[in-house]
Amino acid sequence: MGKSQSLYLDEIALRKGHGNFETVISTKRRVLTLLPGKSSEGIQGFLKSLPGIQQIQQVCMDMCAPFAHAVKTVLPWAEIVIDRFHLIKHLNDSLDSWRKRTHCQLDEEKRKRFARIHFLLSKEYGSLPKDERRQVRDYLRLNPSVKKPYWLGQKFRRLLKYPWKRRENAWIALRDWCEEARRIFPRFVKTVERWWTPVLNACMLPLSNARQEGINNKIKLIKRQGFGYRNRQTFRLKVLAAFNP
Repeated sequence: MGKSQSLYLDEIALRKGHGNFETVISTKRRVLTLLPGKSSEGIQGFLKSLPGIQQIQQVCMDMCAPFAHAVKTVLPWAEIVIDRFHLIKHLNDSLDSWRKRTHCQLDEEKRKRFARIHFLLSKEYGSLPKDERRQVRDYLRLNPSVKKPYWLGQKFRRLLKYPWKRRENAWIALRDWCEEARRIFPRFVKTVERWWTPVLNACMLPLSNARQEGINNKIKLIKRQGFGYRNRQTFRLKVLAAFNP
């Protein structure tokens, strides 16, 4: 491995609803392995076998306790960075709960007009074209109970993307956001506080599992093309061959 490597951990479900997972471990350039399940012990065993392990400085992952335990055990010096995609997904789920509770109270004509508003609310406001931004503003005027949760969510997005120079400034901004959002998003705030340092690292370090999500989609395609694989080792070799020619 080269100097100052980053590692990416994610899981993929082989069969939905059956708890049948594979843990995908990769670098920016290669898929290193697929491991059955997502146990800390299995991940630890693989990490210990990696050459140049001391050069891994950051590990990007979702909020998975076995992943974090394995990294802290084998790579105690490495920074754990929560994937921004998963953070925003959790936040959008909380925002959509607010929308669902109040959207049904609108009359039928207005519900039809804003039938797809949840897609717009889940995106960054500044990235929307003018007509979609106007639609968001119209909806917030029509359903004002969603206004504060929506702008709090947009504020959190800015915290993640802001180019922080000093860690203490990011720490203060994240703490203040949690205090402001505690009554609006209690479960999400508790999650952020439980994963405080890795979330703070997500504000400071430009890492995400975006490429890993693309890898997962390609792995799913390989699985479909093979009509499923009874032998996990055959499936693993097929995936490694596809990503490491």
